[in-house]
Amino acid sequence: TIYNLDLQIDSENDLKKVQKLEEFVKNGRTFLDIENEMKRLDIHKLIPRNFGNYKFQLFNLDEEYIDKRKIWREAKLTRENDE
Repeated sequence: TIYNLDLQIDSENDLKKVQKLEEFVKNGRTFLDIENEMKRLDIHKLIPRNFGNYKFQLFNLDEEYIDKRKIWREAKLTRENDE
């Protein structure tokens, strides 16, 4: 499973926040854990109305579950084309 989220990142500080979230996910987190961390880091404000300049992706390629909750262990932030 792959989950995509567009983000509009315009400052170095916001970029660092999202990089912290990437590290957080590596320990194996549920979607609710990730949502709560996004709120704590104030990343929700980076979600644009339409399209952003970055895409934040969560991966669960081995379909790992704990207590019926999907576990995400890999996150990737990529910059979208400016064309």
